[in-house]
Amino acid sequence: MIFSFQTRIVLFFSLLFVGVQAATLVTVYSLSRHNVISQVEQNLSYAGRVFNRLLTSRGERMAAEVSILSADYGFRSTVNNGDVDTLRSALQNLMLRIHAQRVFYIDSTSKIIADSGQSLEQQAFPFPIALSLAESSGRSVCFALIDGLPHILAAVPVLAPIPIGWVAVAIRVDNSFVEHFKNLSPAAMQITLAEQTPTHWRVLASTLSEPQQQQLSALDQQVTGNAEQPSLLAFADSQWINLRFPLPSGDHEQKIFAFLQVELDSVLSTYQPFWWSAGGLFGLGLFATLLGGLFLARQVSKPVRQLSQAVRRVDAGDFSQPVKLYRKDELGRLAQAFNGMMQGIAERETRIAYQLRHDSLTHLPNRLFFEENLTTALMFSDQYAVLLVGLNRYAEINSTLGHELGDLLVRNVSAALQAHMPQEATWAHLSGDEFALIMPSGCGQADLQQLAQQVLGTFNQPFSLGVAAVDVSVNIGIVHAAKDGFDAQTLLRKADAALFVARQSQHVFHIYDEASDPCQPEALSLMGELRAGLDAGQFSLYVQPQLDIKRKQITHVECLIRWRHPERGFMPPDRFIPLAEQTGNISKLTAWVVQEAFRLRQQWQQQGLAVKLAINLSAHDLQDQHLPVLLDQLLANDPLAADGFVLEITESAVMQDAQQALNVLKMLNARGFLLSIDDFGTGYSSMAYLQKLPLHELKIDKAFVLSLATSAEDAVIVHSIIELAHNLGLKVVAEGLENAESFAVLERLGCDLAQGYWLSRPIPADDFAEWLKKSPWWAH
Repeated sequence: MIFSFQTRIVLFFSLLFVGVQAATLVTVYSLSRHNVISQVEQNLSYAGRVFNRLLTSRGERMAAEVSILSADYGFRSTVNNGDVDTLRSALQNLMLRIHAQRVFYIDSTSKIIADSGQSLEQQAFPFPIALSLAESSGRSVCFALIDGLPHILAAVPVLAPIPIGWVAVAIRVDNSFVEHFKNLSPAAMQITLAEQTPTHWRVLASTLSEPQQQQLSALDQQVTGNAEQPSLLAFADSQWINLRFPLPSGDHEQKIFAFLQVELDSVLSTYQPFWWSAGGLFGLGLFATLLGGLFLARQVSKPVRQLSQAVRRVDAGDFSQPVKLYRKDELGRLAQAFNGMMQGIAERETRIAYQLRHDSLTHLPNRLFFEENLTTALMFSDQYAVLLVGLNRYAEINSTLGHELGDLLVRNVSAALQAHMPQEATWAHLSGDEFALIMPSGCGQADLQQLAQQVLGTFNQPFSLGVAAVDVSVNIGIVHAAKDGFDAQTLLRKADAALFVARQSQHVFHIYDEASDPCQPEALSLMGELRAGLDAGQFSLYVQPQLDIKRKQITHVECLIRWRHPERGFMPPDRFIPLAEQTGNISKLTAWVVQEAFRLRQQWQQQGLAVKLAINLSAHDLQDQHLPVLLDQLLANDPLAADGFVLEITESAVMQDAQQALNVLKMLNARGFLLSIDDFGTGYSSMAYLQKLPLHELKIDKAFVLSLATSAEDAVIVHSIIELAHNLGLKVVAEGLENAESFAVLERLGCDLAQGYWLSRPIPADDFAEWLKKSPWWAH
């Protein structure tokens, strides 16, 4: 079937409208559903935190009431006299006053002396965690199942002045309690408290209906999602947005969780009027499109009117719409000539506008256009990262190979950057050796680091310039609009500052932070004060002990620098060490620590203490030509002293300039120093390359040790590192040891040394000998 030209135009516009509208509706529905789920998940996470705060606040009020009773002299006298009836009466009065359901008095052996319910008297208190927390923190608040029912349990020690017992009070958490919290929530949220049993969930209190509670109880525990992560859950013939998180329990055997749930259909139902309206608009739009197509088709048949309209548009300065007249007669040739004239004028104006906003060498946007693009992007969102990429040795390449090849290199780099990055990346060429990038991105550290690694991937291969292939290295300064500023000029200034810090610190990239901004007045002042502080003796050396796990003896310490500023007070190392690295003052701090460590070793030798000292070296220290000279001077007075020191270098510092690090480490090893890789597991080091280094030990980063007793994943990682190190003939130090349980795991895995607050916080170096003699780990 052959359709007329007019019919084809009408059909084309009708089908185009239907296709675009259908795609739009599908996209809008998908995005709306996704946004609704995301918003509800955020609301659930927030509600979870509010729920925890509500329970904690309720428990704290209970504990405060109990504290009044436990501090009462008459009550303590009754406790000392052992009058159970009087004790029970006092506990019942407290129970009535605070509307509690159960009150206990427990003696120092954890036996229940008095119970307001009298059923548990003379039995061991079934919630030891509550007593342990109360003893260490002065009070405790947790959940407990008493007679199978959930309660908020608050415990407070009775002091005279040492703990002689505890008072514990329990308030029932029932359906009315969770219903009250549900009424406080703006969303149609359901709340359930359930106990995790080996086979199913036992519902304790809930705002769900009875059938819904039964179906929730029957769900497989794996189906209910990861704890503390929102997920979709199907039960009771509906999909629910579900958040499950644990509640603090007074007993290891009792695992109580809170479920916060919102039914997905009830949330999406609010959009039904919108979809009805959209359907109606779709029908009206299709009808209007048919009428418009028919009208346009008729207008095409009137070429003279088109030409007259085109003349008026040109007269008004509008060159955007050519005359669409496909004829071979005089009118057609006239239309072609007219279009050629209009196109020539339009191209000249476009070329002028393009040259105003683009770099002539790379054809990328210039600084002016880049700022306009950035300003426009920030009008709609602050989720944008700005990266400033600086080419290294560009002036050297220009002077060596000539400006023509230098320009070719810039063009090749420009093409590679555009090809390597996603389409949503907006590049600009700001100056000879600087490129800028706008990219949608989250503002998290991991997001920005991943973005920097994407850019760095462009420079993995050398750039061919015909007569030579040139390896190009770069430094990158990174800022994010959400945290660093919401206007283009501020972001560019801070990105330039971050690029400067990256170049000065010899890091490949640097994410902007105000503390390291060399243009910040406080940073400039602090660096001047640091140099004066070294001369004025404001710095002191602290040490943190390291325990030989097998021998149960302190055999090593790590040297740590501390600054007590006369005006700013105690300055934590993270306030001044990053600035010292960026400004080159880190070498002065390292030299001071090394000299103090040598002095300390001589002092301990005279006291008969055989303890090795670990000293941290930064990436700058591996480049410092004065450090070997200082070490040689110190060794000249004591040639055998090197064996008493362990020099720690971070994994990232080694991989920053691997060959230089290898050379320096070989030199230090030749002088007799023991060498250690610090923060192992957090960098990107190659196992094959680490095997080449003259190392003696690996130090596992504390991120894998802090939760070692409770995290199976961390235990697997630590075990793998220990096995790897031992197979390479290296000792292993675990830092971040916080509890006896983690120590037991490290001992079982065969770790050599441990360090952390469970052993000791950092202590002044001059007090270490006295501390060691009083510790249980002193080898007499």
